[in-house]
Amino acid sequence: MATLVELQARIAAVRNKERGVIVMAGLFRTAVALVLVVLSYFVMDWIFDLPYGARLVCAALGLSIVGYVVFKHLIRELARIQDDDEIALRVESRNTELRGRLISTLQLSRASNAGGYVGSAELLSALEEETVRMSEPLDFFKIINMDVLIRFGVAAAMIVVIKIALVAKFPDYFSALGMRLVKPDAQFPTKTHILEVKIAGRLALDGPYVPRGEELLVEVTVD
Repeated sequence: MATLVELQARIAAVRNKERGVIVMAGLFRTAVALVLVVLSYFVMDWIFDLPYGARLVCAALGLSIVGYVVFKHLIRELARIQDDDEIALRVESRNTELRGRLISTLQLSRASNAGGYVGSAELLSALEEETVRMSEPLDFFKIINMDVLIRFGVAAAMIVVIKIALVAKFPDYFSALGMRLVKPDAQFPTKTHILEVKIAGRLALDGPYVPRGEELLVEVTVD
């Protein structure tokens, strides 16, 4: 037969698993937020050809959104991890046949171990034995909500696959997206690339240049 120590270990195992679920769900939420922020920023920058200052502001705003998700759904949730008594109450709410035995046993045993007077030792021993016996067949892990983890796990998997497919199909565009955050004059690739520009016969620009919407003067010399 199980003992009170083993019962307390089961409660600790519930807490550890719930912590793991919170961490994984938080990471999945963060992955979804990060990919959506990157894709949103890409679409805005591509459509509106944002000036350099606006790019930095949008990038900072996107990172703030991701940081908020991390704080709200990971850091703050981990800080709210429940103690033995709160977990015991949740177990009892799901298993009404315990009728307060689990929380009473934990509190009385803790008070007794601390040297407090909790009444007859025989009655306390009988209560512990009855609580352990009634709790042994119960699945404490059922109090953990796995729905959020599964839902955001699926969403994260789908959106990461989409992002990988887009990066694989348009690697130059996503490379340019990063370059435009560190180089003010970086441009997205287009079908037209100019290797050099001459003004009045003198070299004005040397290297790949990507025009976007501006007028081009093409001079053709026929020998």
